[in-house]
Amino acid sequence: MANQEEAIKQFYTNYLDTFHAGEAKAIVSFYHAPCLFITDQSVTLLSNEAEIEKLFAQVIEGLKGRNYSHSEVRDVQIKELSGEMALFSGLAVRYTKTGEELERLSATYTMRESNSAWQFVTVVAHSPETLVRFA
Repeated sequence: MANQEEAIKQFYTNYLDTFHAGEAKAIVSFYHAPCLFITDQSVTLLSNEAEIEKLFAQVIEGLKGRNYSHSEVRDVQIKELSGEMALFSGLAVRYTKTGEELERLSATYTMRESNSAWQFVTVVAHSPETLVRFA
């Protein structure tokens, strides 16, 4: 199980590096199609890779307009549900190019491993105060 947790942490590090590069097309491989994004305001089903790419192109463009530089993920929590499923929760702190804090948000992901690769299946974005902790 410790190896699985390390593999998930490495997967997330790779995802964050890809997100920082700002290439929506490259981000697609980290997500299962279909996948589900849930926020306080909406539930969005992304049925295919083109929809995932379009969403992330919009997210990246919006962040660029706010002078976004990078994110740091803190308080990482991982709960293994089976050999092929896990929950991942963390606090993302986003920074501007001048080093100022832009915003904080928490996200909890349902992940699935298939063909030796982890992918996000569900993303629930929520406030930093409600970071999910697994005991």
